[in-house]
Amino acid sequence: PMTVENVPKGNVSLELRLDGYNSEKRDLRVVPGMTDTLAFKLRGLPSTIKVVSTPENARVLLDDDYKGKTPLEIKDVSSGLHTLRLELPGYATQARSLTLSNGSSSTEEFVFESILGRIEVVTTPPGAKIMLDGKPVGTTLTKTITANKSDTFTIDKVEAGEHTVVANLYGHREASRKVVVEAKKSASVVVKLKR
Repeated sequence: PMTVENVPKGNVSLELRLDGYNSEKRDLRVVPGMTDTLAFKLRGLPSTIKVVSTPENARVLLDDDYKGKTPLEIKDVSSGLHTLRLELPGYATQARSLTLSNGSSSTEEFVFESILGRIEVVTTPPGAKIMLDGKPVGTTLTKTITANKSDTFTIDKVEAGEHTVVANLYGHREASRKVVVEAKKSASVVVKLKR
């Protein structure tokens, strides 16, 4: 609170300013002997958040509301505590809490860690159709016609976790194998198909 004394009579302007808030201005007509009490409620200035990620094109959610893809500038954010979450297929989701002050501007940088690995499949005999988690991904082949086993068939960009690899070749029993994939690593599957 503040008291302003000895204000000259006539028309005057009173303006309140505070960092991080919109200024508030009032025009008054002052008469001799006047005493008045004025109350002000200052509105905080909105904040801005710049969000960048490596790699780019991550989905940005602010307090669970989708805002766009990186790189992104989010304007008109209220002060206080917020949750910023980024999602990118093949990478671990990242989240952090931010406390914004009125009128602030911040840059938030995210570097994603891949959660992808790969599976290497070898079949005996070659020529088997390979399915990963029920979806066809290719056929095992060999460069040598007389070889009784295939060259390594690689399935890239497989999310970390447990998967099912199925090998199917005409005239042979279907074979199914469970395999656990770790991020940034290769898992091997060897399948011997029986007639």
